[in-house]
Amino acid sequence: MANSVSVPGRLRSSASHLASRTYSSGVLDAFLGRFGLRAPSGMASKANEWSNCLEDRYRTLRVRRWPGWRVQAYNEILYAVVRVVRPQVVLETGVQHGLSSSYLLAALSDNDLGTLHSIEIAPPGGWQRGPPAAGQLPSEEVARIGSAIPPQLRDRWKLHVGPAQEELPRLLQELGQIDLFFHDSDHSENHMLWEFRSTWEHLARGGWLASDDIDYNRAFDVFSREVNGVPWKWIGQKPRRGLIRKEGPPLPTPPQSGSGHV
Repeated sequence: MANSVSVPGRLRSSASHLASRTYSSGVLDAFLGRFGLRAPSGMASKANEWSNCLEDRYRTLRVRRWPGWRVQAYNEILYAVVRVVRPQVVLETGVQHGLSSSYLLAALSDNDLGTLHSIEIAPPGGWQRGPPAAGQLPSEEVARIGSAIPPQLRDRWKLHVGPAQEELPRLLQELGQIDLFFHDSDHSENHMLWEFRSTWEHLARGGWLASDDIDYNRAFDVFSREVNGVPWKWIGQKPRRGLIRKEGPPLPTPPQSGSGHV
């Protein structure tokens, strides 16, 4: 049975950062304990710095409203997972403005290791002039995808624009093997199962499959049983996220140990 941790009760917005820290630290401790891992030194302060940086960027660019402490906490946990497991090749489906992508990239940057490949079908709000012809993507519209990603993180980012049904098989064939996959695109049950099954075949031994919005349908639980993987969930009000580790060798020990709190 998957381990799970619940979000605490609703807190006042003035305490949002404290709420994020409290929830993140509890969930991360549960994650570390579940898999017998240690956190790299200084991770707590770095996660906080990135959250402040991204919140400022959201407000400056006005790409959308900052989503609040729960989503911030979920992404800080995603950051922490990447810091701890140190993947070299990360693949995600679904980008939009690039909030989760930014946390993934921040972790890769702080690890000084790895590349993020992102698949997105269209900019936030869709194509302004209708779907472009194949091979004729308007650069000014493509630039809206991941617009919140800070410039200093983009050297580890490769964006692939197109439907996941086309781009995912092509990219998996090109990459051969990946270390971590994060689903955050079409949340229909059939599509989620298709992405999980497709990427699992290319996931390295000891690799990780992560998914957003696992409460939308049964796909995550169905797939966990299919592969007999080691599932783990961090749960709150929407969105929910889950992880499955593929059987493999022990995880590497971080260069330095420190507090497990994000």
